[in-house]
Amino acid sequence: MALVRRLDELVALGHPVLLGASRKRFIGVLAGVERPDDRVAGTLAVHLAGVQRGARLLRVHDVAAHRQALAMWRHVGRC
Repeated sequence: MALVRRLDELVALGHPVLLGASRKRFIGVLAGVERPDDRVAGTLAVHLAGVQRGARLLRVHDVAAHRQALAMWRHVGRC
C-alpha cells in the first residue's frame, strides 16, 4: 500500500509506471477476502487509485471490469 500511496513519486522520475496489483494477496488480507477470484472489487479500487496517482499501464486479469471502471471513473471526473 505504501507503494500505491506514493506512486506519484515514482511517476515524477519521468518513466511510465506499470501497476499490477490484480488479485494480489495484500488485497485479500486488507479486505478479508480469501479467494483471489473474489478480489476484483479490491483490485479495481487499488488500480483506480494508482491511475489517479499517475500509473500509465495496468496489468489485470479482469479486462472488461477494468475497462468499465476506468470509463466510469473518467466520466465522473468530468462532472
